[in-house]
Amino acid sequence: MKSTVAFKFLFTLLPFASGKEQPQKRTVPHPQKDVIDGKHNSLRRVEEKSQTTSQACTIVVADALAIKPGENHAPEIMCKMNPSDMGGHANLVRIIEGTDQQKKDLLDMWESNEIRSGKSKLNHGLGAYFDDECIALPADLDVKINISHGPDRRQLSSTMGDTPILAVRVTDKYGRSVSEDAANVSSNIFGTDAGHVDTVNLKSQLEACSFGQVQVLAGVGDENEAAPGVIEVSIDEALEDGEDLFVHSYTVVWNAVVAAVEDLLEESLPGPYQHVMVIMPPCEDCWFAAWAFFAEWGSLFQGSYYSYPNTQLKQWGFNKDLGMSGVFDGTGFDADGDLTCSMGTPQYGDDAGEMCFNPAKSWQLGWFNHFGGQKLLDPSVGAKSFESAVITIVGSAEYDVRKKNHTQPVTVKLETATGSDFFLGFNRATGANSGVMGSQDKVTVTQVEEGDGEARAYSAMLSDLGEGDMYTIGDFASTGDDLKVSVSRIDTDSTAPGVAIVCVTYNDDGLCCSDQEFLQKVANHGKYLCKCQGNCKTDFDCLGDLVCVTRDTADGTEDMAVDGCQGSGMTGVNYCAERPSPTYLQYLGNTGRPENVHPLGLCQGDCDSDDDCDQDQGLVCYKRKGFAMVPGCEGLGARGKDYCIPSSR
Repeated sequence: MKSTVAFKFLFTLLPFASGKEQPQKRTVPHPQKDVIDGKHNSLRRVEEKSQTTSQACTIVVADALAIKPGENHAPEIMCKMNPSDMGGHANLVRIIEGTDQQKKDLLDMWESNEIRSGKSKLNHGLGAYFDDECIALPADLDVKINISHGPDRRQLSSTMGDTPILAVRVTDKYGRSVSEDAANVSSNIFGTDAGHVDTVNLKSQLEACSFGQVQVLAGVGDENEAAPGVIEVSIDEALEDGEDLFVHSYTVVWNAVVAAVEDLLEESLPGPYQHVMVIMPPCEDCWFAAWAFFAEWGSLFQGSYYSYPNTQLKQWGFNKDLGMSGVFDGTGFDADGDLTCSMGTPQYGDDAGEMCFNPAKSWQLGWFNHFGGQKLLDPSVGAKSFESAVITIVGSAEYDVRKKNHTQPVTVKLETATGSDFFLGFNRATGANSGVMGSQDKVTVTQVEEGDGEARAYSAMLSDLGEGDMYTIGDFASTGDDLKVSVSRIDTDSTAPGVAIVCVTYNDDGLCCSDQEFLQKVANHGKYLCKCQGNCKTDFDCLGDLVCVTRDTADGTEDMAVDGCQGSGMTGVNYCAERPSPTYLQYLGNTGRPENVHPLGLCQGDCDSDDDCDQDQGLVCYKRKGFAMVPGCEGLGARGKDYCIPSSR
């Protein structure tokens, strides 16, 4: 059993409060450090080279993916400069340099969603100094009152539909580039034929995880494309410069590439593309594998990291305004430690990365909000709208199998009446999610820091639950009641889709099945039934150790009584009840499925041969017709099914 006490989601790259002593805040180094001989040096102050002729810039925020676990940095807050200050280019950026208080205020506003990347304006005033890396804010500027949200002129692309993507293969000032030519770059991203076909790539994963709701296009067929979706440019900058391997600010390199691409295409980016992936040559001393802007179109990769599907998908996620996903382990918050989500722990490898998104990110993407793929439980403060709910959750990779079944959601949202909601999902390890690194085939409980699951937010996987596990959220939504999530059944052996039977309840015991006394037929497609519920076909349709009581007998009698239940029920309907004894006939399945119940034990079926029965118990398969009695066993069992009995019989 797993449980937790009530907590409020606190996030400064830190933990959730749980009524316990809080861990020490993790030190977050500045992401734009120069690295010399492996040591971090202070970011230099802006050299007063130029002054702005404009009064404001658009704030854009980028996040980077560290190569080594635990070395992530705080997001970088930048200015997308006014074209009048950039020689007419509309997409050149500068790091915002200011006092410690100014930088703290900006980061706080970003984390609370008061700043939106690509939308918010910073009114820095006329004559602000800037150089090729930074813009210096006046020391007396109060940034909190100088952020505005004018008309949103950006066109944040949809998470569905045609998605043309451009890859830019860059040759730096020393003639260095990635070893793959344009054709192989195209293959690694789009799966195009370059003498070989890369079967796991950005295109294949996005289309598989979204079930075709995203259609990735390899460019737009522009005459400048050297291969489908790939252009090549040369710049007079480098991430590593000379023998000292001095690591340049990646914004300087980004600006050089953007200017070169816009000059080549003769239009401002993103132009007809929804995403632009800049591919730089390998950088030996760079701490990052890639970085991308939130809610924008741009990303930058160094070396072979551009070819890794999980790295590709994570940068795409940043562009779609998805936050990172971590874990809270009781001692602190690992900002990208979630092993169940592409926005969590990265997988580095060209053929690795067959994983999708956790339930919180899936809710934000909106891919499963059709045909009951999303379910909302809303016990709002002061007015609980439900006491308990039994939910059959399907893994995201099998959404197509249950697509028209409104009773089987992929993601479940537990509304808290705050921005910090909880989400449930079944982390089914199959198909597009077959490479998921942790919590395979378990139910996951995830919480977002804010945003209601509708906007950018960090998320944390709080627990994973196997069959029989329970997780408790104390004082849920300030109702004074504990909300309990329990898992009654995980079924991955029957016909697809695999499912998890989850109960969300305010009941003290937290169980999916309350004390049921009267026979009741429920609208649950005859599966995963509680005591006295029907209509079951096999014992495997019943939860726990319940058996399916067959009520049409050999002599045609129906509506026979069911031990432990009251009432006559419905004609011809079979009901689940407690198994009276170990020798009561129990039908679990046939043809060796489900695998977890084979070999079959005493008085269990359906067997086809002695090999289906437990040889260690000396059992053999007894063949019968109709409801013929089975030697040494009680009950009728399922019509025409065969059961295992001792060989001495």
